[in-house]
Amino acid sequence: MASIAYISDGKMIEFHRLYGHDEINFWRLSTRQFSDFKENDFLFFLVKSPHKEKGIAGFGKLKKIENLSLNQMWNRYGVLNGYESKEDLRLAIDSANKQDVFPGKLNCLYLQQVVYFESHLFLSEFGFELHQNLESFTYIDSKFDVTSQLLVAASSIGLDLWTMSTTSHTGFNFDLEIMIHQLSYHVNVGATHLEKRLAKKFNRDDKLLFIPQHEAILYDQKSIYFPLVSSKRKDLLRVFGLIVYCQKKVIAINSQQHIVYTDKKITDEMVEMFDLIEVRLVSVDELEVSE
Repeated sequence: MASIAYISDGKMIEFHRLYGHDEINFWRLSTRQFSDFKENDFLFFLVKSPHKEKGIAGFGKLKKIENLSLNQMWNRYGVLNGYESKEDLRLAIDSANKQDVFPGKLNCLYLQQVVYFESHLFLSEFGFELHQNLESFTYIDSKFDVTSQLLVAASSIGLDLWTMSTTSHTGFNFDLEIMIHQLSYHVNVGATHLEKRLAKKFNRDDKLLFIPQHEAILYDQKSIYFPLVSSKRKDLLRVFGLIVYCQKKVIAINSQQHIVYTDKKITDEMVEMFDLIEVRLVSVDELEVSE
């Protein structure tokens, strides 16, 4: 799990804001892979501000990364690239390019749930020192959870009124997203192969989302679902301990229903154990039969 703040073209972000785009293609010249940036991670837009420090104008959540040529970018995304025409896009790329040759491919970060703030936020307000010579991006959660603080602050100052009043922009559930980010931050481990397989079996219709980094801890508006791939006592205790830890570290999840899903036989001992922390067990196999 990672959140990054990326130096962005203020005119491009303003174009997206005026058009009310809640999905955009955020392109960059470098095609080098990120060391840690995955689906559902946050990208915050760093833009020039009246102050000495660059401000954060909004953010989006990563859906996918791909390398595309200029023609492919325009044919696939059009104005979601941030410009009115392909020629305007070409000129913007040419202006940003420091090489003698126009790039054959550009790195495209397709962002969803894009929102724009009513006013800028500054990383220094949250104890994060932004280097003056930053050229492209920086990870912001390496020492502590800056993302949650930004989201809390953004929920207070509000979203851009123009976007919300003049477009079909659906807004952003800050409370849910803050909770999910904090949960992912504290879990901080990936799902095992067996957990991923169980999650795919449980979430066949893809109605549930997964928290960043752990593809088997699922959620919706009302519930959080934890995987259980073994009925051995040590594995029961591991999942039990994980849930208790999350309940203590992320207080907000206690307003959600907690469910453990498994394809193992559910015994009375298992039910009794998880009843202690008000967690319900559901059988994946029984769900399949009922359908």
